Amino acid sequence: MPDELFFLRLIVRSLPAGRPVIADALREIRSPAYRAVDPRGYRQFLLFMAAVREHSSQQMDWAAKRPSTAELVLERDGEPIAAIDLLAESGSKVIAGIVPGRYALVLETGRLLWQGTLSGADLFWREARPGRPLELAADTGEPGIEPVRQIGLGEAGLIIRVFPGLEAGSLEIERQA
Repeated sequence: MPDELFFLRLIVRSLPAGRPVIADALREIRSPAYRAVDPRGYRQFLLFMAAVREHSSQQMDWAAKRPSTAELVLERDGEPIAAIDLLAESGSKVIAGIVPGRYALVLETGRLLWQGTLSGADLFWREARPGRPLELAADTGEPGIEPVRQIGLGEAGLIIRVFPGLEAGSLEIERQA
């Protein structure tokens, strides 16, 4: 590597250690000692940093113009089973085929909004509504009139409703206005 690119060696060496060490490397490169030893290399460093800033600015402009999403991921036992774009969906989204397990609702950023266990008593009609005849809506997989559970996620502006079915239940995730 040419001597005038000395700064790249310092930056690359500091990457595994993280931000504080990278900041120290950048301060060292900007120090009068480095400027005096290799003025041409220091100019290369300034050009490099200008290019990084320009690229970052372009990326930020692109991100600002990009349509925003509010994607949620529904996980069962740690595995994603459904993705929901609440801005693209109308007020609610129904997810069928829900069987007993540990569930989590996570934002695409990784932030956990809710987690809990859904059992057969929540999801199977014969356990959730013993002795009651099966409602037609439950037979088709659509949510019944009355949810077995309703979970409010006030901070996130969401409501999760749990509906029982014959062999599996369903979840309705509603965005509150």
